[in-house]
Amino acid sequence: GRVRLYRGESDLSKETVASGDTVNMVKLPEKGKLVGLRFGANVTLGTTTVKIGTADDDDAFRASATKTDKKPEELMTLPDCTGETIILTAGTADAPTSGKIWVDALVADV
Repeated sequence: GRVRLYRGESDLSKETVASGDTVNMVKLPEKGKLVGLRFGANVTLGTTTVKIGTADDDDAFRASATKTDKKPEELMTLPDCTGETIILTAGTADAPTSGKIWVDALVADV
């Protein structure tokens, strides 16, 4: 089979992300198996905590933590979440007002 890349991106200069906000990042296809997930930003998020998950489990992939560098993170916990939307939830503090945050989902055809 094939592995497809689905990318969700949010431009912080166009969307304000404050404490408690949820951002829909990427909708997964109805068929396939999630085999990889990456989270990154082209700007440091300072003291803002970020968790990544789904509507049912908002920290399924990444527990709430700061992101103080630009290095992409490989997220290792990959529950079966076909057809769901991966969300990012901001915790304490304010996100920057410029730059981009993104989530890449690698989905295998099955």
